[in-house]
Amino acid sequence: MATMTTTIDVATLANAQAQEQQLRQQAGELRLHGLLDRWSQVMADPERMLAEQVQEELGISESATSPLREAWITGSATAIGALIPVLPFFLFAGPTAVVVSFAISMLSHWLVGAARSVFTGRGVFRSGLDMFVVGLGVAVAGYYVGEWVGRLL
Repeated sequence: MATMTTTIDVATLANAQAQEQQLRQQAGELRLHGLLDRWSQVMADPERMLAEQVQEELGISESATSPLREAWITGSATAIGALIPVLPFFLFAGPTAVVVSFAISMLSHWLVGAARSVFTGRGVFRSGLDMFVVGLGVAVAGYYVGEWVGRLL
């Protein structure tokens, strides 16, 4: 029994020494790159530590653009998206405009979903189908709300 305990103690000690040697080697490499000093400064400030952790783990960094520019981009994208279903009514009349508007809108939803797959890592078809179904649901809800409001007036 004593031999077994001694063997375990020697193995544990050897493992601990190997880990300590590895840590010293890594610390030496970090010092070579000047990272250890920066890391100790970051660890001393909890807010900075959290910002560094978020940036490293999630890939989120502070925005390089101004809020005003972001607002213009978002507003322009929304305006363009809102024009998609309206444009056919400038070119066609009656049921033709409705059908063309619906087709272009559903195609646009599918294309946006397919493009979204670049960011989500999901399949192009599946991502496009998700957005298509959402657009279809919004179209159906909009139709019934329009019918209801039309009856009230």
